[in-house]
Parts: sequence; C-alpha cells; structure tokens
Amino acid sequence: MTDERRFLPYLIAPVAVLTAVVIWADLSGFKPLVRLRDELAGARTELALLGERWSGFISGEGERLEAASREAEFFLYQQCLRDTTAENLRLREALGLCLRSPWRLLTVEVVPSAPPALAAGETRGVREGQAVLVDGWLVGLVGRVAGDSAELVLLGDPRLRLGVRLARTRRTGVLVSRRGELRIDYLAADVLPEKGELVVTSGLGNLPPGIGVGRVDEVNWEPGALELTCGLEPVAGIEGAGFAHLILR
Repeated sequence: MTDERRFLPYLIAPVAVLTAVVIWADLSGFKPLVRLRDELAGARTELALLGERWSGFISGEGERLEAASREAEFFLYQQCLRDTTAENLRLREALGLCLRSPWRLLTVEVVPSAPPALAAGETRGVREGQAVLVDGWLVGLVGRVAGDSAELVLLGDPRLRLGVRLARTRRTGVLVSRRGELRIDYLAADVLPEKGELVVTSGLGNLPPGIGVGRVDEVNWEPGALELTCGLEPVAGIEGAGFAHLILR
C-alpha cells in the first residue's frame, strides 16, 4: 500500500465528521449556523444588486460615449465640408470660373394631345430649340412657341437634327430620324463604337453638352470607309409623363 492510500482514511474521517456536525446543526436550528447562513444569503443578495448597478453604470457610460462619438464625427464632417467649400470657392476665384450656371430648369406640364404639347410658352421664357427632358433624358426639342403653350418635337420626328457625341469614343455626329428609326450619321470610323455605348448631346445649338440621349444599339460600317452610322435606342419617352423639364438659358 502506498503512502497516499495509507493516509486516506485519516483525511476522510474529519471531513465526514464536519459534514455530520453541519447537518446536525442545520436540522437542530443551531443559531450561530443559521445566522451565518442568513448573513451569507444577504451578502449574496447585496453582491447581486451591486452587479446590477455596475452593469447599468457600464451600459449608461457606453451610450454616453457612443453619443459623444457621433457628435464628434458630425462636427468633424461639418468642419471638413466647410473647409472643402472654402477651398472650392478660392480655386474658382483663382481660375475666374462663374459659380452660377447659365442654364436653368423649368418644369412644365405635358399636354396629352396628338402630338404631345407643353403647357408653357413665351411668357415663361420658353423658346424654340430648347431641350425637353424626362427623368433626366432628352426626349425632344421645343418646336413652335405660343404665348402659353409650345410644340414638342420628339426624337423620332423627321424634322429633328441634333448634334450628339459618343461618350466613350468621344466622336461627334448628327442624330436624325429615318423611317421612324433614329440614326447617328457622320461619325469618324477611326474608332468603332460599342453596342450599348452612351450617347449625349454635343453642345451645338441651344443645348448644353452632356445630356443623355440614348445608347448605341447597332453599328453600320463598311471596311475601308472613313465614316460610319449607328442606330440609337432612346432611354426615356414622353408616354405617360405628366411633367417634363426644359433647359432654359
């Protein structure tokens, strides 16, 4: 028998005796033991309340720090915005740029006639040849203008001639309507357009440059030719539109 096993009975006996004494004291209502048990229960309750208070304090401090962080972030954003605006103004003044664009938008009602017309005319500054937009895309030009109304010349009208530019290749051409189909003529064939390429106004006439007109849907080019033509698919239309935007100058 090893030394550990030899001393094991001497260790178990005191523990068993102490356990028996505690059980006897608890069953017999031994006052010191009952008081000790009550004090331990009260201390446990106080520790639980202290833990709850500490948890509430930590939660409140976290919310306060989060609010302070959001306030500081907003302040830094506002300061950065002010600095950027001031720097932008300084650079514009140094370059002699005009802060106000010469173009302005006028919202007018679309009259659902055949063909559609505009419920605005000369009295509101509407002039022939101005751009008419729906959802930010060009749908036509202003035609003949009366005092309080104006004709709308849609993109598919054979009278329309519009200077356009291909956004990727930056080649300019003329948008026309042939047999109800929109075509772009007089495009240089040194760079071939891609199907789906964005087409915008070139800035000729009374139109500002960069207004979206549509996208290339086909390319017609004969090998060796210096020019090519493209088909154009408009993005927006006047059908169902209650209002349109005119670009005035």
